Amino acid sequence: MQLLIVCLFLFHFAFDVQANCINKKKYTNPCFQMRDIPEFLKEAVYLYRSLFTIDTVKVIVGTVPFYLSARMIDESLQKHFYDRNCHKNRGQFNGGFIEAVEKTAFAGSVLLSSFSLWAPDEHVRRTSRLFFVGVITGLCFKDVVKCAKTNANLRPWNEHFSCERRAHGGFPSGHMFEASYMMTVWGLEYGVRAWVPLGIFAGLMFAVSVNANRHYLSQTIAGTSVGVIFGLATQKAIAYSANQAWSVDVNCNDRVALNVSYRF
Repeated sequence: MQLLIVCLFLFHFAFDVQANCINKKKYTNPCFQMRDIPEFLKEAVYLYRSLFTIDTVKVIVGTVPFYLSARMIDESLQKHFYDRNCHKNRGQFNGGFIEAVEKTAFAGSVLLSSFSLWAPDEHVRRTSRLFFVGVITGLCFKDVVKCAKTNANLRPWNEHFSCERRAHGGFPSGHMFEASYMMTVWGLEYGVRAWVPLGIFAGLMFAVSVNANRHYLSQTIAGTSVGVIFGLATQKAIAYSANQAWSVDVNCNDRVALNVSYRF
């Protein structure tokens, strides 16, 4: 039920975008075509370049105090959700709710990425393409960082893990990255109608990650930071791509045609 509720938020937003585009008579062929491939590659370069900006530094600097403060209370906070003597979780949300929220992060990423295939408006398709590049890149970056065998990367005690030694792979939170990335990208592009449902979902994911002993508080903050960094980079890439004068299209509707245009 919880999964259905959150998905309805996302589908409502998708339907709203479609309706607005159709009303403004911006509708074009929504199917993925060959012409999207050069755009996809070009926009990926814009996103990677946008990761190395002053905004990334600002997010990192702004996150560090919260991360360090959270590190100091990680263990004491986790004691509320785990009994070390019995090796049992406690004070947990409903198991179905936890699973629904975690699976919705993946489902939401897939849904929002799929807009590049069927959305009626070019701006929505561009946003979705770049969102897809960002989410894949961010998850790969997260997996690389998780390979580090450091104390910061240790997961909290959990009854589903060993009672003798903790597992690595907790820094940063991948689910939190997905939730905050969705919220940042679509919130910046489409305002309150995206901020509200995706912000609520990000808050749920934050609470679930800590409550279910998936991650320490500091690790969820780190995941949020990574999501915001990639989200800001994606938003910059969207704006840069939309303002480019040159465009190259490959049209395969009736016959193959290559169109190169320049806006004066």
